[in-house]
Amino acid sequence: MTEKPHYHGHRKRLLEKFLSHPDSLQNYELIELLLTFVYPRRDTKPLAKEIETEVGMRDLFELEKLSKTTLSIRAQAL
Repeated sequence: MTEKPHYHGHRKRLLEKFLSHPDSLQNYELIELLLTFVYPRRDTKPLAKEIETEVGMRDLFELEKLSKTTLSIRAQAL
């Protein structure tokens, strides 16, 4: 019998980590967790890391800035 891929159950583990130790999440993990509700059944980790790098956590919720970046194009492609 083959082992399950490492990513099986990733969203569940991420949510459990958030619920039990929210301060232990990396910034990109918090973004990734939020994106999982927007993009079900898609790998959101690369986009989360890209958002963290290009936008930053402080500016994350400034939607005007986000819409002006290439990230909006990338997100629409998902």
